[in-house]
Amino acid sequence: MLLLAAGRGTALWLSRHEPLEAELEELGRRYGVGALVIVRRRLSSFREALALVARYRPKAVVAVIPAAWVLELARRGVPVLLPVFADVRASAERPERADGKDCAVARVGSTWVVKRFVGFAPIHEAVGRGKKKVKAAAAPSASRALARSATPPRPRGRRARRRPPLPPARGGGRPRAQPAR
Repeated sequence: MLLLAAGRGTALWLSRHEPLEAELEELGRRYGVGALVIVRRRLSSFREALALVARYRPKAVVAVIPAAWVLELARRGVPVLLPVFADVRASAERPERADGKDCAVARVGSTWVVKRFVGFAPIHEAVGRGKKKVKAAAAPSASRALARSATPPRPRGRRARRRPPLPPARGGGRPRAQPAR
């Protein structure tokens, strides 16, 4: 457990990455968190994440876990915070270090990217049209970050369900044995 500034409440950190100084300051200043429980291993299932939430009863959960797990935690009423980063620069070679206490280095494909911490995007539950929906807070950077990470919507309607026909097989299908000459 990591103690932060004089705040009330505990936050749960579910990520394989160490928190940056800027992230710790933001948790203490904006969310009033005084202690941080850090879990830096890969979680095997959603049940494991849920067990950690039940064990520590955090004021907020900073989660870098699969999106489906984040949404399910939010549906269950757990306050989830997603860290939002902006790309600063990219290069083919790994930078020696990141600039300052609010930057991190990440590898995206074959490119190394330096990212600057912008803030947290709170994910919370909203009720609309009889169904529970999960949405980001009204912060523009939060909605952009979620829009980038979300999968495109599935097409709807009768025509969208039809699949295009497969092209005809070449050569007539299964190869046949050649007669002996």
